[in-house]
Amino acid sequence: MAETKDKNGEKGEKSEESKPHVCSMCARPSDTVICLQCEAKVRGEVLEHNKDVNKAGRTDTGRR
Repeated sequence: MAETKDKNGEKGEKSEESKPHVCSMCARPSDTVICLQCEAKVRGEVLEHNKDVNKAGRTDTGRR
């Protein structure tokens, strides 16, 4: 934990609970690292990417 000085100049430790928790992607208040909306968006993007890859087939196989 980081040391801080209060307005009287006294040293203290910054508590974990005093910092507001925010989403790492959108910076909205959240109890988790990534909020549920951003998590759903990322999952959708991954599924779409995997669908495109599977549809195209494997390009690295076959004779060379």
